[in-house]
Amino acid sequence: MPLSTQDGWFVVRKQSGRDDEIWFGRTGELGEWFLDRPVTEIKALGFSLSGKSLIVATSSDATLIRRS
Repeated sequence: MPLSTQDGWFVVRKQSGRDDEIWFGRTGELGEWFLDRPVTEIKALGFSLSGKSLIVATSSDATLIRRS
């Protein structure tokens, strides 16, 4: 799955001790955004082919973030 979109959105996985943090945002804008909880055992991470949805799937759940 792509980690960036054609219109400048990106997602980055940062290791923070035993857990990972997922940061996403738009290139060129101030600040970055992140999921409000650390995640472990990431099974899938990336944007849909359209770039309008971001999926973070772990061994226990999945988070889908849609943007306009």
